[in-house]
Amino acid sequence: MWHIRFHFSSQQPLNRLQHDFRAEVPALIAHLITHRQYSAFEEYYVEITRAFYVAESKEQQTALQADPKDFFKHVRLRIEEEGLRSESVLPIGSWSLVREVTEKALWGGRLEWIATQSTSRCF
Repeated sequence: MWHIRFHFSSQQPLNRLQHDFRAEVPALIAHLITHRQYSAFEEYYVEITRAFYVAESKEQQTALQADPKDFFKHVRLRIEEEGLRSESVLPIGSWSLVREVTEKALWGGRLEWIATQSTSRCF
């Protein structure tokens, strides 16, 4: 089960394609809820989501160092994508948690850089 989740969560955001097992996830989650195991799954999901987006954010900041506006657009798009993914496979109670973790991981210490770079171009 954890292998499927790791593969599902780490590869889907990377290639932005719907994973082959995506349709199976709601059934898996229903089973976990029935057996009171969902909280362990949710913790794992949140942690690997955080790790994924922290790494991606760092890569994107490096790649878009000269263009914070594109970095901003990228982050907004990724937050929207992760929200849609959450809504399609997770219980409603997890949506806000996943969104918060995604936002913090992607923005994580980069807002000052965006503001500084953006305002320096205005003057």
